[in-house]
Amino acid sequence: MQVIGASIVERSPRLPLASGRVEERPLSVGRWFSGLVFAALVAALLLAISVTGGLEERWRQSRGEFFPHAASGKIVLVEIDAKSLAAFGQWPWPRRLHAAMIDRLDQLGSTAIAFDIDFSAHSNPSDDAALGAALGRAKASVILPTFRQPSSTGSADFTENLPIKAFRGQALLASVNVIPDSNGHLARYPYGVVTGGVARPSLAAMLANVPGRVGDSFRIDTSVDPATLPRISAADLLAGRVDAQQVRGKQVVIGGTAIELGDRYATPQYGVIPGVIIQVLAAETLLRGSGAPPVGPLAALVLTLAFIALSGRITGPALQTLTRGIWLSALATTPLILEWLNLPSVEVVPAMIIVGAEWIWTATRRFAARLQAERLMDAPTGMPNAQAFARHNAEKPTVLVIVVRFMWFEEIDAQLDDATRALWAQRTLDRLALGLPEQSFHVLGPGIMAWSEPDADPAALIARIESTSALFRVPLQLGERAVLATPNFGICAGEGRSSRQLVAQATLAARHSQESGRCWSIHSAKSSDEAQRALTLLADIDGAISDGHIQVHYQPKWSIVDNRICGAEALVRWKHPILGPIAPDNFIPLLENSGNMARLTLAI
Repeated sequence: MQVIGASIVERSPRLPLASGRVEERPLSVGRWFSGLVFAALVAALLLAISVTGGLEERWRQSRGEFFPHAASGKIVLVEIDAKSLAAFGQWPWPRRLHAAMIDRLDQLGSTAIAFDIDFSAHSNPSDDAALGAALGRAKASVILPTFRQPSSTGSADFTENLPIKAFRGQALLASVNVIPDSNGHLARYPYGVVTGGVARPSLAAMLANVPGRVGDSFRIDTSVDPATLPRISAADLLAGRVDAQQVRGKQVVIGGTAIELGDRYATPQYGVIPGVIIQVLAAETLLRGSGAPPVGPLAALVLTLAFIALSGRITGPALQTLTRGIWLSALATTPLILEWLNLPSVEVVPAMIIVGAEWIWTATRRFAARLQAERLMDAPTGMPNAQAFARHNAEKPTVLVIVVRFMWFEEIDAQLDDATRALWAQRTLDRLALGLPEQSFHVLGPGIMAWSEPDADPAALIARIESTSALFRVPLQLGERAVLATPNFGICAGEGRSSRQLVAQATLAARHSQESGRCWSIHSAKSSDEAQRALTLLADIDGAISDGHIQVHYQPKWSIVDNRICGAEALVRWKHPILGPIAPDNFIPLLENSGNMARLTLAI
């Protein structure tokens, strides 16, 4: 809005209100720093109590579920399945059948033949001799299993199972021990186990030719799909129905997959599967290079805390949500990319948790601040309300409170729709701000606004108020409608009184201004006495009517022309028991304003 000469040019509305409006502020330094501290405390807690291991494992499994890949094809599984058991009709099989499988695979060109079958006990001499002879003539490397197991249920003693002595010198020995975790799932696999007093590599480590310390283990790569493992039924191999291309140049693992054999374990992703498949999946994990231990959570946590520190000053909830969403996506996909590149993975779940925790913390603080801002805002206009005015005055020394009321506001407001009502508030505020620049206006109620000043020259203040009042002589242009808004200003000065009392007295002064026809009025001790007297009369007037203290006196009228009494004038008189006689002009307006005039008329 601009003043050009004596005219006022109204510009287009701009909502929310340009002056005095309540806005959502950017995240303050204190709130941002508290979010960073909260995230750091969550990080320290996660590291201290180590509760994220299960979540990390579940996230790793989820990656395998979403992004499975096929087996390498370098290891072929010869499974003793239901078909094979049906073909030969007994278990354990005669060892001459195992000897026959070694001879057949050796002829087909296998590079290594590994058994996941127990050979720790003697069978009959002829079968043991047949298997020993096959081991001796095999050109391929033959691997026989060793394992440790409890001597009995609940026992602390272990029994170590090794192949019989006749077989040990003619084959490589590897451990096939697996150890389920606390929830019964088999997710990790050892690099080696001590059996017979000798540190022996695990079967998977020997097949993949990967060294490792006894006691160390690695996670089995659950993204390898067991359905893609090359498989041959032992029945087909013994019957000569296997083509050389299926096994030439490959390693072969022989083990039982039939349910009757009972060698089955629960896995986190594929449910209960045969132990020999777990051996092959562990070997596939090492062949892919994905058995390397992941980088711990500390690196991701440090980077995430640095991200929170750098991004904490970003304003706007939408942009904050976007940046944190991008960071969460980066954390979630980094292990996947590293695993795809066959690089050591990284533990990211603790970092993801603290991003979410800081996100929730910041969103909660922002929501609380927004609720606080809305609590201090007048909804129809978007301006600070009476509660905000009280807080504003409490934060700084207040000497003057000025309240402005607009005449006929109720009548004007009844004619306006929501959009025009907001435009009325905008136009009104614009003119107030033009005449009273750099003031913070607050809405105290319908058609009532206020501001305060720490100190002011009375003459200068009155001059500013009168010049501002002059701006309202030109009607407000609300679209195609012109509305005249007439302000009345009430001023209350004084120290040592509460803000609420100053506001109430300034509002009373504004009403007196309207009643007296002036544009401003200053609250004084006299006006307080008059207000107190009016309140006392209002409280006593009902009783005065009932008790007959208000009476009608008749004053005769004399006709000068006729030289006689020609009538009488009825005069209302109130004799107050404490205040004495009350003039009609002191209580009749009170009756009219309070709606009791009809009752008085009926009573007299």
